[in-house]
Amino acid sequence: MRDFLRNTRAILLAVAVHVVVLAVLAMSFDWHAKPAGAAAKPVTEPVVQASVVDAGEVEKEISKLKQKELVREKKEAEQQQRLKKLLSDARQAESKRKAEEKHLAKLKADKQKLEKERKAEQQRLATLEKQRKAEAEKERKLAAEKKRKQKERQAALEKKKADEKKQAAEDMQEQLAAEQQQRQAMSALDRFIPMIQQHVRRHWNQPPNALNMVSKVRVRLTPGGEVLNAAVVLSSGNAAFDRSVEYAVYRSSPLPLPSDPALARLLRKESIVFTFDPSKQG
Repeated sequence: MRDFLRNTRAILLAVAVHVVVLAVLAMSFDWHAKPAGAAAKPVTEPVVQASVVDAGEVEKEISKLKQKELVREKKEAEQQQRLKKLLSDARQAESKRKAEEKHLAKLKADKQKLEKERKAEQQRLATLEKQRKAEAEKERKLAAEKKRKQKERQAALEKKKADEKKQAAEDMQEQLAAEQQQRQAMSALDRFIPMIQQHVRRHWNQPPNALNMVSKVRVRLTPGGEVLNAAVVLSSGNAAFDRSVEYAVYRSSPLPLPSDPALARLLRKESIVFTFDPSKQG
């Protein structure tokens, strides 16, 4: 575009120069020159005075035109320079704007990343805090449960000791009562044994040569006095005598029982051991 304008101005300048030259030549031409041999006529029409164009003036005009062209070219160059500067500034501003946008986008992305990391860290800390509270609650419950079990064990131990002490006291009382009852029963039994001995003596058949012999026999009875078992526990030294005593006990079944219920229970519970001595029988 710039070259086209420059070429157009050059063409117009050349045309203007040629027009001026042609005008000067035309004005310098003698339009009143007489042909050869013709007589001169008196001038009766007004004479047109043609002004002669000075070549110096033309040069001045041409110089002015060139000067104006140079001024225009200078202004155009300055305008082009300003335009280039404006374009450069615009490109720099656009580049700076894009750089700023890129920087802002990076800052925004960094901020979003930091915010995401901050939220993730908050979530992690919240999870850790929740786990810590859960562990603390679990430990508290375990400690409370352990303390409760310790109290229960202590209470159970104390109760057991108290129960054992009470049971020991009761057992002692029962034992003392049983021993007392047994002593009383045995005392009564000692008085009742002679009746059993006499009853067995009546069913005893004396074997030959069984004189002055004594044996001790153990007898187990049913609640009704029936003999379940009879065995010599201390031999007389004579087998025939010992067997005769056992036979006599079986033949004496049922044995007489005392009327005292306590003594009767003792006879059913305990074996009766008595000494069979025929020499002392009535």
